Amino acid sequence: MRLTWTLIRRTPIGALPLLLCAACAGPVEDAPPSTRPVAVATAPLLQSVAALAAEATVYEDATGNNGGSYSDFCVGNLTSTAATRRAFVRYDMPSVPSGASVTRVVLTMIQEQVRMRGAGPLAATLEIRRVTSAWTEGVGGGSNASCGGGADVAGIDWAGAPTVAATDSGSEPMTATNDTTITFDTDVGSDDDALIADVQGWLDGGDNHGFRLVVSEEATADNARRMAPGTLTIHYTVPNGQTCSVDSDCTSGNCVATDGSDCGGAGGCVCCNAAICSGGCESCHLPGVEGSCDVRPSTGSCRAASCSAGTATAAAMCDGGSRSCPVPVETSCSPYACDGTACGSTCSNESDCAAGFFCNDSSACEAERANGTGCDDDVQCTSGSCTDGVCCAGACDGQCEACNVSGSEGSCLAVTGAPVGTRPACTDDSSGCGGTCNGTLRATCSYPGSETSCRAASCSADTAIEAASCAGAGTCPAVVMEDCGAAGCDGVVCASDPGGDGDGDSGDGDSGDGDGDSGDGDSGDGEIDAGLDDAGTDGAGDGDGDGDDDPVADPDEPDPAEPMEDAGPAASGAADGGPGATADGGSDASGDSDDGCSCAAVGAPRTQVPWPLLLAAPLLLRLRRRLR
Repeated sequence: MRLTWTLIRRTPIGALPLLLCAACAGPVEDAPPSTRPVAVATAPLLQSVAALAAEATVYEDATGNNGGSYSDFCVGNLTSTAATRRAFVRYDMPSVPSGASVTRVVLTMIQEQVRMRGAGPLAATLEIRRVTSAWTEGVGGGSNASCGGGADVAGIDWAGAPTVAATDSGSEPMTATNDTTITFDTDVGSDDDALIADVQGWLDGGDNHGFRLVVSEEATADNARRMAPGTLTIHYTVPNGQTCSVDSDCTSGNCVATDGSDCGGAGGCVCCNAAICSGGCESCHLPGVEGSCDVRPSTGSCRAASCSAGTATAAAMCDGGSRSCPVPVETSCSPYACDGTACGSTCSNESDCAAGFFCNDSSACEAERANGTGCDDDVQCTSGSCTDGVCCAGACDGQCEACNVSGSEGSCLAVTGAPVGTRPACTDDSSGCGGTCNGTLRATCSYPGSETSCRAASCSADTAIEAASCAGAGTCPAVVMEDCGAAGCDGVVCASDPGGDGDGDSGDGDSGDGDGDSGDGDSGDGEIDAGLDDAGTDGAGDGDGDGDDDPVADPDEPDPAEPMEDAGPAASGAADGGPGATADGGSDASGDSDDGCSCAAVGAPRTQVPWPLLLAAPLLLRLRRRLR
């Protein structure tokens, strides 16, 4: 915090920049190095700059003259010791808080010109001393500068000079160089310390008549110098009760915040007689006694009502005697939570309730229920799971689990029979393959496998239905049927083929040609029921009836639709499978053999088929149809 009061009555031209800098930019810088060791100055926080009020020169060789009209003044001797000049300077004190204590004074004077004639220029010592009686500046002048002389007009003069204190207030050496600054600083050395007492007296209301300035070497000629008043900067601390920002602002060294703690640069602080004044019922800010750490009145609140983490703390008032706030009165909000600075008393959801409670249908917080207790929502249960109408130890959502088993309510168990409650039922098509809960599996139902028959074999109306077993999926496999054709049923299966020429299946329309099965509408497909054609090779794919594997008729081979030229007497055999005819136009060259029958492809040598193979042909035909 920086306080600056600058009251300007009259400012010399040479000092104006310095005065403005002091007023606007802070402390005045020290003068150029002097012959005395310089200590480190204390950086002020509270300071004010005094404004120049008057300056005048008096002349020993013209005791009635006054040099008050000049903006500068003159000290020292001219041509002889009888031509001594002395100066008087006065500053108006700034407005500072009442009771402020001066801690530092910095006074500057500008040495504009040193006498160069005679023995000059010479070094000298500038002394200042407090003036103890009144004087007026006057308007004397007439020369081009103060050292040249004044005029005999009203105002201060040598003959009527005011009285001064018995001792100097300060002294500083002056070089023989023009345009230098002479600085009196109470923080540097001890020669100027009396300035603090001078300024403090003036701030406290004492008569302010300023300073007299002389050179110590008045017995030496040619040491005169023309000078201009500089600035008077006052650093101070304020008494208790005054506004402050940091401890160093206060004479007591204690700058205290409104809560009684150290201010630390915050606003609203005051200087206090105690470093800390933080008792709940004490303060340094009490009206009428600011700055004194005193007991708060009984009307003062020392604690506001609050509620946190489910505990409410009541507001409290000071009792007017104790510096401490009464012991806190705390109340648990359970089963409710905090509602602002107090406990709640109703709820709309679980966030309004303390831990371990839920908001019931009556908008009241109720304790969470133990496992096995009835419920209709997970939030009602300590476990967080409401299953099968009771609080359950877990989610218990397996198809064959339940949490409401009689005698074990609240425990999730595997069940037997049908799934419980809203769990999906086991798959069952009433075929005997349906599932059930077996008391062991939890996630799904248990289903019969292939060891369980779900459909018996049957045959009726020339259609056979195969037997089936369960597949572990809860349903019987799809029905597989076989058309028995002309053979009809034989018990629960189709009957064997009645045969034609001994090796052709004609029960369903085959032509019995020995190498072409047309029972299913094929026209000589060249596939023997036993899996081999007459020559012992695979005849499958003979879709053109010419006995080879090519479904397209060979133009070089006889047209099966026309009689072969060399077919012989058997070329006109019956088409129903009798001797001497084939369904694809082929010709049986010799009829049945001694072994029962024989077949031959067109143009091929006759090949006899063993009779066991002929006996097995119906069975192989049935097997082939099933494989289809």
